[in-house]
Amino acid sequence: MSFFYYDNLLKKIIKKIKYRLSYEVWSEIKHLVRIEDLEKLSFFAKTGRGYYLLPVPLSEAKLKIRGFNQAKLICQYFNKYLKLPIFDAMEKIKETASQAEIKDKKQRSLNQKGAFDITEKKEVMNNNFIIIDDVVTTGATVREICRLLKRYGAKKVYVLTLAKGS
Repeated sequence: MSFFYYDNLLKKIIKKIKYRLSYEVWSEIKHLVRIEDLEKLSFFAKTGRGYYLLPVPLSEAKLKIRGFNQAKLICQYFNKYLKLPIFDAMEKIKETASQAEIKDKKQRSLNQKGAFDITEKKEVMNNNFIIIDDVVTTGATVREICRLLKRYGAKKVYVLTLAKGS
């Protein structure tokens, strides 16, 4: 589920948040999400026990540069409505090129292959996850995370983003 289409305006906003270290821009963008759109989250909120939110992790190097993980900020915002536990036992173990710099879909998948690991693998078994990220375009990042979760026994995996598109 996504709230916006990844058009030129949203591209500029998200790039400003991610690459120009603009934490303040996030404070403004969350006001663009309408209350009636947030009501769509009730599907996730009604899912019940055994559901976890999973913000897409950043590598340590990117986290040091940015000072924050935009997916974690989005996750905290959505969780005001969802009130679900946050799964923080996934880490990005491989430094990868920015997906935005790679245009080829196959290359994007290869870029993310093996980039993540789960530190508490037993916590995944028989649970459901909602992957949270800022934008999904080709889906390479969320597919890699989903593949890893399924390998360790996750039942269902959903994706919730601010924007989707190319």
